[in-house]
Amino acid sequence: MSEWLAFIQDVIAFGPQIMAGLGNTLLLAGIITATGLLGGVLVFYLAISPNRLCRKLTEGYISFFIGTPLIALLFLMYYGLPQWGIRLSPLTVAIIGFTMNVSAYNARYLMSAYRGLDQDELEAARA
Repeated sequence: MSEWLAFIQDVIAFGPQIMAGLGNTLLLAGIITATGLLGGVLVFYLAISPNRLCRKLTEGYISFFIGTPLIALLFLMYYGLPQWGIRLSPLTVAIIGFTMNVSAYNARYLMSAYRGLDQDELEAARA
């Protein structure tokens, strides 16, 4: 029972920090939801472009960001960019890194759905 008491005391003591972190988490989740969806739709439209080079570059983007662990991308951005003189806040790095990752996943989901459609259905939708 003393472990629970110690836990509750710690939660009360660090309550303001926990609430600030919760606020940042909710802010980040809201921003990434919007930017990831918009980015995914943009990448999807680039992936179905009639331009072959554009399709290949987009496929490379999707493969890179799906294949790279997100934590590695965030570490490279946060610790690697300052070596080139680019300093970003932790929140900005998180927004950019998560957006690129979520956009790639959303584009892949949209591509899977698009490829699953029958060509007659697409023709009917265009009509």
